[in-house]
Amino acid sequence: MRYRPLSPSALSAAAVLLFVGLGASNSSAQESAPVEPEQTFTGRVADVTDGDTFDVERPIGDTVTVQLWGVDAPEFTQPYGDDATRKARKYVGDANVRVEVKEIDTDGRAFACVQRQGVSLARLLVNRGVVWHADYTSGATKLARLERQARNVKRGLWTQESPVPPWTWRSRRSDSSGER
Repeated sequence: MRYRPLSPSALSAAAVLLFVGLGASNSSAQESAPVEPEQTFTGRVADVTDGDTFDVERPIGDTVTVQLWGVDAPEFTQPYGDDATRKARKYVGDANVRVEVKEIDTDGRAFACVQRQGVSLARLLVNRGVVWHADYTSGATKLARLERQARNVKRGLWTQESPVPPWTWRSRRSDSSGER
């Protein structure tokens, strides 16, 4: 059997199909790259959902939702919730950050330390009095000290007489919704 050479237009079409096919399979592999504990990456904050939750675009083209490790921000519907979101946007909105994944929870959320220009966002937000520190982390001692300092000078949410921690707020909201 004799093979005839492909015409230049058929050869060009085959090259385009091959290129597009390889590019698509490569890009989908990148988009589905998992985030793992102890993984560190840099990216741009594409969105600030609330005071402790961010969407970070990685250089490979995907977006990772990151929950800030070591803190708990007021819910948007509770006092200082919108302030926490505004302050987080001010500090990291559209900024390049370094993300160090600490844990992936059972819902697949990435809990991570986030730094902008070498400054810990968790420490900054605790120091400004817009989030609570969380006792479960290895850095809880430093964050607890910063929280005490913010409380002592009545900074941010600590200007309230009895601020309600977000975990208590969520618990009360779920209890009241369950009784209906």
